[in-house]
Amino acid sequence: MDPIANCPQAHSIRLSSGVGAAYGRRMLVSAREAAVRLSTIGMPRRQAGLALGAGLAGEPLRTSSATLYEAGRIDDLLARPVVATGAVFRECPFGLFLDRRVTDVRRLEELGLSAVEDLRLGVWAGALLGLSIDQDGPLPYVSTVCGFVVLGGEIVDVTSGANGRHRLHLTDPGPWFDAWRGHRWPTGAGREWSLLGRPGVTGVAVGESGT
Repeated sequence: MDPIANCPQAHSIRLSSGVGAAYGRRMLVSAREAAVRLSTIGMPRRQAGLALGAGLAGEPLRTSSATLYEAGRIDDLLARPVVATGAVFRECPFGLFLDRRVTDVRRLEELGLSAVEDLRLGVWAGALLGLSIDQDGPLPYVSTVCGFVVLGGEIVDVTSGANGRHRLHLTDPGPWFDAWRGHRWPTGAGREWSLLGRPGVTGVAVGESGT
């Protein structure tokens, strides 16, 4: 039985020499079908498109008529458990910095913490965050893309740049990150970043660019 027979765009795959063999043991789904599957965990179609475009389901197979993803990678996303809030705040009693920018996941996987770009904290929020870290020590940092956890670290310093942007100086995360690794923290449109369980600084509103 042809292992890609159930793929809606199987005819397109066969038109490309060698592609059918390369994907012969993998079930593929269209971007549309992938978005439908992601909607079963409450993800809006626009957010699903951002998640796929960011590389959360890996590199797609592009044909002349469709963009295809491995069904197994979509299933892996669907199987991710939601972060247990109680465990998070038990492990991070002084709060946590949540970076919600849509970032190229493939770049994060390649470069790790060095791939985290400057972000717009604002003058006062940046100063307060830096002072808080000086007083209380490193602050746990988690990066999510469309609610899926992609990276963890600890903020050890914050330095200011132009236009209210700041660089977060990061080191590897401690054991607290086990409560986040391989999980998801469902989010919608809203802030580019936020502080969980840390009073005084709440984040910068950036419309729908933070998801």
